[in-house]
Amino acid sequence: MAEKTVALITGASSGIGRAMARLLAGKGYDLILVARRGKRLESLAGELELSHGIAVWPLEADLSHPGASQEIYQFVQHKGVQVDLLVNNAGFGVNGKFSEIDSELNSGMIQVMIISLTELTRLFLPSMIVRENGGILNVASIGGVIPCPGLAVYTGVKAYVVRFTDSLHMELKGTGVTATVLLPGPTRTELFDKAGIEETSAIKRISMSPEAVARQGYMAFEKGKPMVIAGCINRFQVALMGVLPRCLVVKIVEYYLK
Repeated sequence: MAEKTVALITGASSGIGRAMARLLAGKGYDLILVARRGKRLESLAGELELSHGIAVWPLEADLSHPGASQEIYQFVQHKGVQVDLLVNNAGFGVNGKFSEIDSELNSGMIQVMIISLTELTRLFLPSMIVRENGGILNVASIGGVIPCPGLAVYTGVKAYVVRFTDSLHMELKGTGVTATVLLPGPTRTELFDKAGIEETSAIKRISMSPEAVARQGYMAFEKGKPMVIAGCINRFQVALMGVLPRCLVVKIVEYYLK
């Protein structure tokens, strides 16, 4: 009997991560779900096992803590499974002037979305290359290619994810392994509340469901694309801002955030 395909998803207890878990469960993946909120993970794991007949291993872990990546890797090794798809989705944002945001929060964003993401990729990628099969799907943001006042560290971190994944995709050519970066725009998740960002009427008009974002990200991964911007409106905005004067780009961003 052939082994089941396994996906590991970080930040799986809500938003895009939860939507991705449900999407992959429907496609027959066994799942390793990682997040800080253990009770939510347990509930989601039970739901997916019952509705799809798959194996789900929930793991409560905080990627803002150094050493969490190794903990996750050891958990997978102990279970005796191999990861075929790594979805680095965990993340959070903090809205406000850089000079006024608590340094620990800034460091936490860097730890979760740069250091842990990079460590997990390094831990799971070599075995994929040996098997000549598998892939990495990193969740960034259109903020990684557009300046956003009030989100300096968040957008700086996401810019790293975009460039890191794009370069990794090029390195992996011919290995049978792919790397894809997903760039969502405003998405109906808990991010705005947690970041302290008001969902303005302008943001609400262009926001997408996490299910739609997850679907577009997975489709791009399946096709081996290096990058996908979720949503036609977001793709148009990014393209438009690539040719507009910088001062006008900033005014457009401020319009959406105010």
